[in-house]
Amino acid sequence: MDNPLIFQILGVVLVLFFCFLTYMNTRVWRATHVTFAFLVFAASIGFLVYAALTIKTHSIWKDRAQKLEIKIKEKEALADLAKNGVMSEIPQTTPNVRLVQQQIAREVVDRGRVWRGCTITGNDANGITLSTVPADTPQGTVPLPNHIAPKTTVHAFKEMLLPELGAKVPVAYLGQFGAVNPTDTTVTLSPILPLDAQQRQEIADPGSTWVLYETMPVDSHEVFSGMAEDQIRALMPIERTAFADQPAAYEQFIKDIARSGQDFEETDSPEDKWVLVKFNKPYTVQVDGNGAGVMITQRNAFDQTGGAILPRLQRGGEVEFEVGDEALFFSDDEAVRAMIADNTVTLVKNVFVRPLVDFETVMGNTFQRTEEIDTQMKQLTRDLAAIRASNAEITKQLTLKETEKTKVEEDLKYVKYELANLQGYTQTLQSQVRAVNNRLSEIYRTNKKLEENLYQINAALTEEIDQRTRAATASAGG
Repeated sequence: MDNPLIFQILGVVLVLFFCFLTYMNTRVWRATHVTFAFLVFAASIGFLVYAALTIKTHSIWKDRAQKLEIKIKEKEALADLAKNGVMSEIPQTTPNVRLVQQQIAREVVDRGRVWRGCTITGNDANGITLSTVPADTPQGTVPLPNHIAPKTTVHAFKEMLLPELGAKVPVAYLGQFGAVNPTDTTVTLSPILPLDAQQRQEIADPGSTWVLYETMPVDSHEVFSGMAEDQIRALMPIERTAFADQPAAYEQFIKDIARSGQDFEETDSPEDKWVLVKFNKPYTVQVDGNGAGVMITQRNAFDQTGGAILPRLQRGGEVEFEVGDEALFFSDDEAVRAMIADNTVTLVKNVFVRPLVDFETVMGNTFQRTEEIDTQMKQLTRDLAAIRASNAEITKQLTLKETEKTKVEEDLKYVKYELANLQGYTQTLQSQVRAVNNRLSEIYRTNKKLEENLYQINAALTEEIDQRTRAATASAGG
């Protein structure tokens, strides 16, 4: 039926048949009837032609529309895949816009805004004025505005060109500053925390360039992934670390960074020991926490049970692990040991995970510790001054006591001399006392004998008197 010749033959037959009918009807029809019948017939032929063309056009466009709808659905599926990835895939490994946006959002949250290549244009009592136009900006280029708002808090670092990298990198932390009177190309920074001697020395270098971070840079495992120890040493030479006078600790620090993700050692800290497991059975776990009544911040992203309360970390429901999925868990976890015991998972390997450093907290703690040490040093200085004053007073008292001691020793010599004389005199007196005592004893014995003699004499005389009295009395009576 797609052959046009057939339709042409049918059209000619139809025209001849119409002409025959019209001729046969001329006997009974009027001229107007015949004329209008012819016009209607001619119009019908034209209508059929246009109708056929319309049907043909509709058929062609319908076919094209159906093909385009299929392509649109395919493109929409590809667009959805590119936008959302495979929704049933956990964790998602298929590249997609949402995953990239999350990664970008994470990087933006972690890093914040950055202004590199800033140069010092003034340093006075009002603060440090910087030009935020990079020093290597080509002449005649219109600089982009920095969009720094008043009272914006930034973390400043001194930059240095590393030949092995061919780029400038932060090498010294200059402190935390607040923005004062910013313009599109300049900003005056006022220290939020007092600067120490090292920071003041670094800031005094007028030829250096600064990099300003709106958010303190965060530590990351991915940054050093795949790097050898020599590469890490090149990025962080020992003189630019806190281990300048501790080479053994520095080597351990570099080693821990390089081996993160490898097998852990038995001597590692328990919190650094993790295990990679493979699921043998479907498993679900609730990872979202309850953030009701909790102030949610970047440093307070989890509740007491470990559930995520930061919105960008929540999954909106239970996380499902399928057979064959791999995941990294804390080794010293009862739930993980239970899953290994009941064959829910199979241990793939042990993994050492280097603990990340919260630099902002470390800097804050360092400042607080420095302030505490300074306070203690001031107190110790005051105590030392008091001790020195006390020592001076004690020394003075000791001098006086030594003088007194000398005088007492002199007096002691005289006392000892007098004592010796007294002892001699005492011995003499004792000898005289003994002699007197002996003499008295002799006199006592003599007197005792005389007393006895007197007693005897007195008794004899008494007896004689009594006899004479009795004799006299007898004579007078006779």
